[in-house]
Formats: sequence, structure tokens, C-alpha cells
Amino acid sequence: MKFSQKTEYSLHALIYLAKKEKAVLVNDIAERLKVSESYLAKVLQELSGAGYLQGFLGPGGDYNLARPPAEITAAEVVKLFEKEKTVLECNHKERGCNLIPDCLILTTFEEWLQKTLDNLEKITIKDFISSNLKPDKFKEDSKQNFG
Repeated sequence: MKFSQKTEYSLHALIYLAKKEKAVLVNDIAERLKVSESYLAKVLQELSGAGYLQGFLGPGGDYNLARPPAEITAAEVVKLFEKEKTVLECNHKERGCNLIPDCLILTTFEEWLQKTLDNLEKITIKDFISSNLKPDKFKEDSKQNFG
């Protein structure tokens, strides 16, 4: 599964702002992340509109976190920008397939996506900045969920 640039930039920006603990100009964030300032500005506006950031008017626009980093999960950000994302794009209608809703392939991949999102619910922006993430943090969950 591949997440969009918006999701990636959002997570990076939220982590960066959490580390700064103050309002930062869009230009400074874009420079740090080495991304397009105009594209990042649109992403930050969406985060602001969703209540994750507080934006300040003025030249260049400053942003800071609107919520504590411990209260923003990776899953929330993914869901904000990947609303219509599915793991498997099924064209059953075009093919005249009648396996839906009993298609084991589709339901298996949808269950995998849900378990991935459930794991992302356990990861906060604070975890990213405080080094609480370890490669094996979800090893037990993975064993239970996927054998």
C-alpha cells in the first residue's frame, strides 16, 4: 500500500512542529523538509481546517500544533488524507463479477487495511519525537493478526 505525499508531508510537518514547540513559518518547514512551499502550504491548510494545526495570518503564515502531540495519532492523519484509499481496487462491476460481498480476496485485504489502521492508532506524534517507536513495537500484534 502506498500513501500519498500529503500524508507523508503531514506527518513530517506535525513531527517538526511538535519538536519546535512554537509557531513556525511555512517557508521554514518546507525548507527543513525539502519540499515545495506552495504544496506544503495547502497541506498545512488542510491540517489546520481539520483542527490539528493553528494557523496565524501574515506574510508566509505561521503554524503550530493545535493539539498536544500525544493526542494526534498517525491513523488520524492517514484517514484525513487517504479517505478513499483501498488496498485492492476491484473492478467487479465492469467484469460482471458476482462474488461481492463474499469475495475472500477483497475481504482479506480490507481486514489487513483495518488492522494496519488499528496499529497506527497506537502511534502518536509524541511517539515519533520521543523515540518510543521500536521496529518490534507491534511484533506481537502482527503475530496475532497475521500468523
